[in-house]
Amino acid sequence: MTKDVLRPCDVKLSNDLHALTAAFDAFRELMDERDKRYAELDRSNKDAIRAAFNSAERAAEKTELALKEYKVGANEWRDTVRDVIGKTTGHNDAVAAAQVTQRWMIGLAVMTVLSLVANYLK
Repeated sequence: MTKDVLRPCDVKLSNDLHALTAAFDAFRELMDERDKRYAELDRSNKDAIRAAFNSAERAAEKTELALKEYKVGANEWRDTVRDVIGKTTGHNDAVAAAQVTQRWMIGLAVMTVLSLVANYLK
């Protein structure tokens, strides 16, 4: 038997090998296509995550700025209330001042009555 002569089983193996190679090539193309899609999906996911993170950072900065402004306003209001409370008299001070005024009024009334009586007796 010479090597140039192909037997029927050799032809079948050759055809099977070509079919198997073609199937493997098609499978490799399919996997390459799938890898490209997953790479694009991964890239778009990373872009979306980056955009979301940037938005969250901007929102945090705005929130921080608003909180600082709120604290400044609250401190100003607190200082104003302290000034008003410091300038006004307390309840006890007002009661004491009213009692002093009342004593002066009684004293003036007594002096007036005594003056009238003294003038009447003259």
